[in-house]
Parts: sequence; structure tokens; C-alpha cells
Amino acid sequence: MNYWTRKILISGAVFLFLSLVSYGQCPRPPKAFAGAYVDRTCQPVTVDIRDFSGLIPCNIIPGTVFTIDWDDGSPIETFIAAANDQSLPPGTFVHTYDANDDSCVYRPVYRISNQYGQDAIIFVVNVFDTEQDRIAIAENYELCVGDEQTFTFHDGTIFNCLVPPPYGNSHDSTRVITWKYYTSGSTLPMNPARGITITRGSDQYGDGIFDLITGFADDSTHYKTPPIQPGTPQEGTPSASIYFPLNSTDSTDIGKTFEVTIDIWNDCNPFGSAPPVEARAVITVVSRPPLPAAPSYVYCQGDAIAPLTAAGTDIRWYADSLQTILLYHGAVFDTAINSNIPAVHTFWVTQRNLSGSAGCESYPRKVTVTIYPSLQPGIIGNNQGICEGETPAPLVETTAPSGGDGTYTYQWQVASNIAGPYTDVPGATGAGYAPPALTATTYYRRHVFSGPCDEYSAPVTITVTPALNPGSVGNNQFICKGDNPVIFTETLPPSGGTGVFTYQWEKAVDITSFAPIGGATSVVYDPPVLDTTTFYRRRVSSGYCKAYTDTIKVDVTPT
Repeated sequence: MNYWTRKILISGAVFLFLSLVSYGQCPRPPKAFAGAYVDRTCQPVTVDIRDFSGLIPCNIIPGTVFTIDWDDGSPIETFIAAANDQSLPPGTFVHTYDANDDSCVYRPVYRISNQYGQDAIIFVVNVFDTEQDRIAIAENYELCVGDEQTFTFHDGTIFNCLVPPPYGNSHDSTRVITWKYYTSGSTLPMNPARGITITRGSDQYGDGIFDLITGFADDSTHYKTPPIQPGTPQEGTPSASIYFPLNSTDSTDIGKTFEVTIDIWNDCNPFGSAPPVEARAVITVVSRPPLPAAPSYVYCQGDAIAPLTAAGTDIRWYADSLQTILLYHGAVFDTAINSNIPAVHTFWVTQRNLSGSAGCESYPRKVTVTIYPSLQPGIIGNNQGICEGETPAPLVETTAPSGGDGTYTYQWQVASNIAGPYTDVPGATGAGYAPPALTATTYYRRHVFSGPCDEYSAPVTITVTPALNPGSVGNNQFICKGDNPVIFTETLPPSGGTGVFTYQWEKAVDITSFAPIGGATSVVYDPPVLDTTTFYRRRVSSGYCKAYTDTIKVDVTPT
């Protein structure tokens, strides 16, 4: 005997007993006697409260208040009896429920009250629904173009009716899930050459099947896993694994999608007789960020090494182009390279997108740190001395430079002091240099460049002696053949030069072919007996200068 039958029989007994009593003799609280009738179990569910409280004698009196609280936030409804033994009129309390998603159970409270007290019945109403409102796939993915990647989706549906009803069957036992792959929303062209596979690596659904789905035949075909029916409500059920091999996508695929669909059935849309509710998610092929801006560096042996720098987002430094050895994560990388050892050090730098699920990493940019051997500037020559206003001999390379990057350029510099400052000589960029005529002592050096290295040669000194005035000697004479000329004397001393003078007397018979006179190195000169007309002059030397006096003529007359 069920609950309602027992309640009706007991209420009937009370009615027979109380029928012997007049209304004025039975002041007592009323008893609620009613049922809740539903039209279905899946939303929308309409409930009709059918009352039988008026069948109990001396139970309902005028002014008795009937109320219903539907337990879904809607206003409480009220009816007031106008006569003795009046039940709630049929159709008075009728209400339609939608599923509340979590428990799918409502407990409306039906209450009767009058001046003597009250009584209430709590009904239980199951309102089931499909998963339409909260079906979802937990992820959407991004695939960096050209990357190798495996994706697994998960059922992100928050299942409804997770609280078992107090009686009756839950629709959980009829819930069915299936995954479908490369469904109609896919825009990524598919062909076997891409090598994309869909696989279940274990019997994760307990159906004894180890699936390998491969070999897409054309763009319109999609694949699905067998329907699964969880024994208890389960959220987060995984899809098969979708594997994209390396370089299975290229730049023409950017923006295209691979769509996955999940279908769910339950008692409100039974599997096999009703369409499923669906959720879709995609793998979108996205572009990589551009190469980060990162310069290479060259140094000369022994230089201070600055940290490597790169401009971009989420910078990463690697030891190899395959990006297997991460050295540093950040825009400024101190390599700790020993600059005393000439070598070429190679690094690879990338940047990553900070937005999007893929975190796409750019292709790597090669960055080198080259340390060249120390530069030896070579030797230039030679030191020399000249007299004021003379042009020095060209300066030449006596030893070639070495070290650096093996290619050399030059800039000659000039100074009036050996310690400098030196200034560049315009246009003097050859290995050698021909200085102009000089009026003062001058110093030259060669600035040598080779890659990042530069060095200076030791300076060459061009010593300039001030201009020399040789003075004057005299005088011209006439003698007869065989006579001895008068001694030649200095009529005006020399000046200029260094202030220190040396002398050499010279003679010629044709005024052009002068030759030194042995031992004639004094200020004056006493010529010997002459037989022919002869010419004399004095050469004066001081520092790097030499000068000649005017010519003295001794005119010899034959006898």
C-alpha cells in the first residue's frame, strides 16, 4: 500500500468519525490532503495541485487559507475558502517549471491554515532537461604554423541533475557522449600527406577498443569515437588525441581551423531517437611572431663583452637552432664570454606571443659574438731630417699589420708634438703617405683599423732645421799665371740653422762642376798657385740644412 492510499484511507476514517460531530463542537487545526500531478519529467514540467482536504469533515471552515510556495522563487499563491468543507478548486494552483540545472528537484510546500492552526505537505517534483544550456568543450586551441603538437579536448559541460532525486530514476543512467573530429566547421584542407592522426592510446572508455583514426580521405569526411555511456555522471571526459606532425601546416593554412564536436544525449533527448545537443571547439592555425630584433657583436681580443640584447616579447636564448638547450629567458643575456680567447660564439634567440593559447614562438634568429685576435698595427718608416721648406721622403710600411679580421684600412695622423694631440690628415688613407714640404719638426703616425680593432703605429719623426743663411766670402781677384791668390775671407758670417756651422770649400774650372777641396773646412781658405782661371765657393752645413755662398772668381792671365 503506497503512501497516498494510506493517507486517503486514514483520512476517510477520520471523516466518518467526525461526521457525527457538529462544526461548532470541533475546533482543531486543519489537515492538508492533496496531490501534485505532473504532465512529464523533462522540462517544461507543469504541476497541478489537486486538493481533497474538503473531504475530511469539520476540516475546512470559511476563512481557511490555502497557499503554495513553488520553491523556484516565484510568488506564493493563495486561495481562501468561503464555505465549510470547501476543497481547493481544480486548476487553482498550476505551475510550470524549467530545470534548475544542478539538482533538477523542486520541493513545493502546500499549506492550509485557519484560526485553529495549520498543516502542510511538501511535494517532490523532478524536472529534468537536456544538457543544452551548459554543454561546452573546455578548450579552444591554437597551433603555431609548422609546429608539432598533440591536442586533447575535454568535455567542459557542467552536467545537470547531479543531485540524485529522493525517489524515481535519474536521467544520468541514460547519458551518452560521443566525440566527432574534423566536423563541418573545419576549414583546414585535409589530405593524407599532412600525416595528421587521431588516436586513443588506451582503452580509456572501458569499451575494449583501442582506436587509431587516420588517413583523411577528403575535406568533407569527419570521424567519431564510439558512443560512451558513463556509469555515473562524469565531467571532463577527454577526446581522442589529435596529432599534428612537424611542418604539417604552412603559411597558407594560417587562420584555418580543425573543428571538434561533442554530442550529448540523456533521458530528455534519448540516444537513438532524438538529436543530441552539441558543442564545438576548434584548433586554429596561427602565425608565428616575427624574428626578434637582436644584433650580432664583434670584439677585439681583450675587450669588455656587453650583454646580448633583443627586442620583442617573452625573449628566449638557446644554444642551438633546434631550441633544445635554453640558456636564458629574458631580453638581456649576459653570456660571460672570455674575450681573451679569439673565437666565434653562436646563439639563437626567439620571442613568444604572450596572448593566445598557443604561445607561439618565432623561428630563431642567429646571433654571433665574434672575438678577433689583437691587432698589431705594423711598422712605418722612416725617421728623417730636412731643412725648412724641404719635402720629406715618403713614409712607407716596413712591417705589415696582423690580427683583427684580416682586412685593414688606414688613416694617417699628424701632430707637432710627439705626445699629440694628433689629427687626421685629410685623404691620407693609404698604407703609405707622402708628406708635404715642412717648416717645422712634425710627427706622423698611422691609425690602423681591422673589424672592431684599431691600433696606432709608433710615430715617425720628421726633424726640420730652420732655414740656413750661408753668409758671404770674398773676394774676386785677377792674377798672372803662376801667382798665388790672396786668402779668401768671410765677409758676412752664416746665420739660421741650428746655430752651429760646419764648412767645406769647393772649386771648379767651369763654374758648374764644383768639387770639394780636401782639408778645406775652415771659415777661410788660402788657395794655392794657379795656372788657370778658377772658381771657389763655401758650403755651410747646420743641422739638416746646407747652403752655398756666392762664387769667388780668380781670373788668371797668361804671361
